[in-house]
Amino acid sequence: MSGWGCPHEIKGHCQRVNHLPCNPGMKGCVLFGRFVWADDSKNRPAGGWGDKEPKLPEVELNRLRWRCRRGMLELDLVLERFLGENYTKLTARQQAEFDTLLDLPDQDLWTLIRGGGTDVPEIVQFLRACQG
Repeated sequence: MSGWGCPHEIKGHCQRVNHLPCNPGMKGCVLFGRFVWADDSKNRPAGGWGDKEPKLPEVELNRLRWRCRRGMLELDLVLERFLGENYTKLTARQQAEFDTLLDLPDQDLWTLIRGGGTDVPEIVQFLRACQG
């Protein structure tokens, strides 16, 4: 039997939404609004949310901003621009890839972003586009 799980679920609790029991599609979940669920209460209204569009929780955004602060000014600029302009448009998988990239040492991350190879993850291509 196959299936998938939320990358933020640990022992049945969501690590992104205040350690509540994991319920893919709940407000605040990275999967919210990205898929159509059988339980209609989890789906985005047809007319959209208007001003009540769910936002990335401020705590999570601040955590990401802090992780984007690096020892290299070049990385600071690229990562901050990417976070501000593109992060909320990413899929859950892409956000997880970005989070993994932030674990790399500065020199390795900069080499990956500046490298010329084309066989790189999609998230690295997005970062390369933010080099300005």
